[in-house]
Amino acid sequence: RALELLLFNLLHENSVASAQDKLQADSFLPLLRLLGRVRREYVSHYPSQWQQVTDLQAGLAALWVYRAYHHWRAAGRAQDQHDRLSERFVSEDLPALHQHLAFLERHHPLLQDHFLSRSQVSVYSDGSRWATFSGHSTCDPPHPAARNLLLLCDCHNESGEPVDNTDIVYFAALHSRNDCRQIEKLTGQSLPPLRF
Repeated sequence: RALELLLFNLLHENSVASAQDKLQADSFLPLLRLLGRVRREYVSHYPSQWQQVTDLQAGLAALWVYRAYHHWRAAGRAQDQHDRLSERFVSEDLPALHQHLAFLERHHPLLQDHFLSRSQVSVYSDGSRWATFSGHSTCDPPHPAARNLLLLCDCHNESGEPVDNTDIVYFAALHSRNDCRQIEKLTGQSLPPLRF
């Protein structure tokens, strides 16, 4: 379902130029962010079978489409190269994604607080929060896919549900050596080795 949801939004709901930008990016983050918006902010716009897509399924779909697109552009029609893509995805990408999601789950409160400290937080009269990740720090600028990303809100105006995009900001942070060092210092653990 995650792959269908991603491809529908990428190819039907985006312009050709926007879809190309997301596919040709230096990371799977724009695709993951697209799925995050659909799954978390606009979930009520989709039938129930697409509302149950998990973080793992979304990550796998975004990473697979990203890898397949870049592989296809590099390998052309060579069938043996396409077989290697599948083998690499199963042997390297899938275990690495599991490791990162497990790391994120173990340290979610710490990481969310860390990212909130680098966000613009608005508190409304009803007490609800809306935090937009700006990534401002003395270190590296944030990955372009994480700029002005809704990190957290208590009740989204489209879905009526809380939204938490800590996972997307986490994957963006993996592109910065300084952010990786900060995360390792904060958690007291090494990050999983493979970055996306």
